[in-house]
Amino acid sequence: MAVTPLGRVPSRSPGGWLKLSRGIAGQPFFRLRAHILYHDRSVPEPRRSGSPLVPRLYHVEVHELSQGLLKHIRRQALLAAGDRVAVAVSGGADSVALLRLFTELRGELGITISVVHFNHKLREPESDEDEAFVAALAQGLGLELDRDQAEVGEYAKAHSLSLEAAGRRLRYGFFARLGSARKLKVATAHTLDDQAETVMIKIVRGAGLRGLAAIHPQVAMGQEPVVATILRPLLETRRREIEAYLKDIGQAWREDSSNRDTKFLRNRVRHVLMPLLRAEFNPEVDERLAELAEIARAEDGHWKQEHSALAELAVARADATVEIGLKSLRALPLAAQRRLVMGTLKAQGCPAPSFRQIEEVLNLARPESKRGRGTVELPGGITVRHRRGQLYFGRERGEHVEEYEYPLPVPGVVEIAEIGSRFEVVFVPLEDAVGGTLLARNVMETKAVLRNWRPGDRLGGRKVKDLLSQRQISGLEKKLWPVVEVEGKGIVWARGFAVPRDYQPEEGAKEGVLIRGVVAREGRPQE
Repeated sequence: MAVTPLGRVPSRSPGGWLKLSRGIAGQPFFRLRAHILYHDRSVPEPRRSGSPLVPRLYHVEVHELSQGLLKHIRRQALLAAGDRVAVAVSGGADSVALLRLFTELRGELGITISVVHFNHKLREPESDEDEAFVAALAQGLGLELDRDQAEVGEYAKAHSLSLEAAGRRLRYGFFARLGSARKLKVATAHTLDDQAETVMIKIVRGAGLRGLAAIHPQVAMGQEPVVATILRPLLETRRREIEAYLKDIGQAWREDSSNRDTKFLRNRVRHVLMPLLRAEFNPEVDERLAELAEIARAEDGHWKQEHSALAELAVARADATVEIGLKSLRALPLAAQRRLVMGTLKAQGCPAPSFRQIEEVLNLARPESKRGRGTVELPGGITVRHRRGQLYFGRERGEHVEEYEYPLPVPGVVEIAEIGSRFEVVFVPLEDAVGGTLLARNVMETKAVLRNWRPGDRLGGRKVKDLLSQRQISGLEKKLWPVVEVEGKGIVWARGFAVPRDYQPEEGAKEGVLIRGVVAREGRPQE
């Protein structure tokens, strides 16, 4: 975007003009170019002897797509003046366009921007060429670049994940660490097309309201006191508009050859299913699916608020089970019944209960259910029993507890399937952390594992068993409580407890190590 100093400018702003051009596939579109006057505070203001301060005014040529984006950002309250935004740029058209659009709008929004890139190392040498392209683009725009890389293919094999899931986990893990440590918001370039494809994938696989909500405009990652925010400002923008914009401003981009590979589900949806739906059923199917996501997101938000009241009907018992009275459950509308059962199952550790599993539980609550008896067994070792007018959610007493132990990368992420959580290890400035939550960096320099506590474990000279008992943590939750053991030092961290003084950062240290847990089912970033 060219910026030309004007010096003294008449008080009346110049006009703009409207131009009708031919767009993609010969379709007309309107291009609005507006002359905007603004005060650039980043440029020193000249002071003439004996005269008042004279502001320096600039003439900026603004594309109509950037004006639409500006309205969307303000309507969704995605950004505020003073925000620092890292634009995630892969080199593809969508992310390159987002960067150029933010470059145009940063003065209007009052934000500072930088560039972030993650190299998945999947398409050598293309991956490295993409990284070089992004680095050159950032340098050409005078922007700071943060980058990271990982062997996504190897990570996927080691963790039994698809390439897409592995790449997403590592990429967003990097974004979360960077955003948390640097107090940045990270903007990704998901478009309306991506939203429509995601909704269609959810429909094909099966989903409720939460799944149909698909890609959210913004999502917080991590836990207090350090939270990273991921933004998706282009969710109302079509991919064809993006490419037209880049051609209009003469900006090149990179094409990812793997985006044509139909062995990936998303590519099959993008190149096979969506074109068929547009051609044979509805040319505006993308917009309609995006609207469905918007409706589902609002409905899900409503039910999340309502669930806090519903959850009061689920009573925790001393033996770590939860009971729900059938009269109270039956008095609720069916949708509320399903929400209450789903929330209770998740709280008990059942991974992602399906519609069919929830219906099996509700069948126990119906008056004709075996005259007040019945049992449903679910994944995660959860058992739901109908006994004398109550539903009991829990595990059998005396059930064998499978111990767990995982290597803990520093920094990095580890997922603990046994408790349905994942743990992130990040470096955090001391001033950004609550007292007692950080470990000294040198404490974590040797081999560390995250595991459930075991008899004999001590934290700061006290038995972990006694610490948990004092907090009234019992049953299976107590047996699976996570701790971190470091070779040669013993237990240095336990979830929910202060770090022992001997392992906290020394006076004068600039940063420490923060270990934070996120419920995997709720906290994983959306596509």
